[in-house]
Amino acid sequence: MHKHGVLWTTAALGLGLLAPNAAHAQGQGGGPFADVPQTHWAYDAVNQLAQRGVFTGYPDGTFGGRRALTRYEFAVALQRMLQEVQRQIAAIQTRTGERGPAGPAGQNGGVGPRGPQGPAGPPGPVGVNPGVITQLQQQQTLLRNDVTALQRLAQEFSSELAMLGADVEQLKRNLQALADRMNRIEQTIARMPKITGAVNVGFRAASVTASGAGAGFEAAGAPPAPVTGLVDRDGRFLNPSSSLLERVNAFYDIDLGVTAQISDVATARLLLNAGNYLRGYLGNRLSQVNPVIDGGVEGLVGTPGGAVPGLTFEDVLPYYLYIETPVKLGPVGAQLTVGKFGHQFTPYTLKMVDVDSYFYNDKTDLGDYPLTGARANFRALGLNFNLYGAVHQHEYSQLSSTAGFLSHGYYDPDTGRFRPFGDVIAGLAAANPLTGLASPGFGSTLIEQSFGGRVSYVGKRVQVGATYLTGAGSASDVPGIADVFRQLHVYGFDINANILRNVGLSLAVTESRWDGQFEQNTQKFFGLGKNSERRAVDARIKFPIGRLLLTGYYKDIGSGFDAPGSWGRMGNWINPRGIDGFGGTLELPIGRRLVLDAEGAVYNYNLFSRTPGVGFANNADLTYLRAGLRFPLTSRNSVDFGYERLDIDPNGKIAGIGAVVDRLEQYYNIGFSHQFSPNMSFRLLYQLMNTKSGGAFFDFPGFNYEAQIIATQFQVRF
Repeated sequence: MHKHGVLWTTAALGLGLLAPNAAHAQGQGGGPFADVPQTHWAYDAVNQLAQRGVFTGYPDGTFGGRRALTRYEFAVALQRMLQEVQRQIAAIQTRTGERGPAGPAGQNGGVGPRGPQGPAGPPGPVGVNPGVITQLQQQQTLLRNDVTALQRLAQEFSSELAMLGADVEQLKRNLQALADRMNRIEQTIARMPKITGAVNVGFRAASVTASGAGAGFEAAGAPPAPVTGLVDRDGRFLNPSSSLLERVNAFYDIDLGVTAQISDVATARLLLNAGNYLRGYLGNRLSQVNPVIDGGVEGLVGTPGGAVPGLTFEDVLPYYLYIETPVKLGPVGAQLTVGKFGHQFTPYTLKMVDVDSYFYNDKTDLGDYPLTGARANFRALGLNFNLYGAVHQHEYSQLSSTAGFLSHGYYDPDTGRFRPFGDVIAGLAAANPLTGLASPGFGSTLIEQSFGGRVSYVGKRVQVGATYLTGAGSASDVPGIADVFRQLHVYGFDINANILRNVGLSLAVTESRWDGQFEQNTQKFFGLGKNSERRAVDARIKFPIGRLLLTGYYKDIGSGFDAPGSWGRMGNWINPRGIDGFGGTLELPIGRRLVLDAEGAVYNYNLFSRTPGVGFANNADLTYLRAGLRFPLTSRNSVDFGYERLDIDPNGKIAGIGAVVDRLEQYYNIGFSHQFSPNMSFRLLYQLMNTKSGGAFFDFPGFNYEAQIIATQFQVRF
């Protein structure tokens, strides 16, 4: 029998169903009933019932569609349909379902010699395959529509059914009982745990050759040689070998989501993560870059390639675990979330950076910080409110605005701690193991708890929002310095408006401020007391020209701006600061299949305006270019070509030091993707990167290296 028919009749089981057996109809189409017009709603209702196997036919055993019928013929057909449903239900009642798993063993006998094992317990409940819950809900909706149609038909033809000998009132009671049973089934299905998830498996291989005048490099002009200490686009160490096959990194990762309706209004959600992606490949860092792949869980240990070749770290953890329920806040209704959940506001206030550009994973790409606390969403006075308060107890997801990079190409390994004044205090200068230099100024900060709120208005042509975030902490790992309380404040305003017909404008202005003990503003110590150094401005205009979509923008991000957001990336530089300039993007379909996506920008780079004693600006010109071309080969296969270039040219020098930054980065990408099915895909990436330095202060004495990176990824969603 049709699956829907089985569900339909099973749902009616035990009701004593629908109509008692009525006398077989003797009349014909010319009976004493008025004709039913072809436009009558009953034709459509019976058509739908027939298509799903519930309706069994007209008196002649056929279904003729929209030919003119008498009400008598409709009544006879309806009576036969009800009799067939009753027969199917009776047949189901005589069959047994699938045997469930054996229950627990029976109880042992009384005290004395051990008796025989008790009989097997009753069969366990029939299990529910999570993959068919959605199908059950869809069938349940169709079933409810069927019941509604039957009730309308019974009401419409009640007089004719009575003349055929049917107990119409009993029929109506049975149909209502069936509708009530539908309600109970829907409630049961709604409370079934729903299972979703994603499985990712990836492999990565890299090789590098370099030449230069620095330690660890061959002399200028010498043949390329393998070196250590060089990093990829994300800032992770490259395999110090010229062979792609010398070391291959592998990761495997599964996210298993469980959603359960624990009451009529409350929902519990769990996202269980297992594998070696977080703790192994990412080095236990989601919001900051750990340059060591595998073996770098506790920081920079062992060789740049990892602590022990071939070693990886696995873990199982509840990435999310929270309860959602509606609550009443006075006259306002709110959606309350309590537990460990993902959260973000805007790119310049609260959003987690993407520390992995070679693989796609929801945990790194969606921008949600894992927070432990509470959140409330509600609407009042025509405005949307979003409030949260949380603690940050997990090392892998500390709030960070730098991802570990204090400036372009300059990584501070102190990513999870607090140094009140960086490394420049006398007696505390600790050299960076990657550069041999001390941190120039304000170091990375550990925020232990935070609170934030956002209010927004959404209209037809304009959206306006305001955001406030504050975070505080007191821990310090610097010898000789006691724990120092400090607090970060972030204030943000953003507006998006559609003017004319297709032209869009947007503006985001955000400012940050640090407070310390005894009303001490630590940023003023480094000459960052001016608001302009602690402010980020991002203005954009978007407009189409035919099929071409253009966006122009202006950015001014102060070197003292500090917020746990994710506002951009240029090559190896995550969340650039100390820049101001203009840029634009374009998106252009070429022909019927190609799509070109490009971006270009020119900035002034003010790196050392944040360092005491260095009071000049515009010490470098920064040019950024990016272009991508996507070409679908077939409905399941596509190729991508990409190019990215970051060029920093010095135009200022420090006495006795020279240029601060002189660097060129180039990335050439070729990608291939295949869609096995709607929920299973494969990706392949080949990247050729080239990085050069002219021997400036941060990159002294200079280098020039090329690297090849191959990354493959299989992904399955369910």
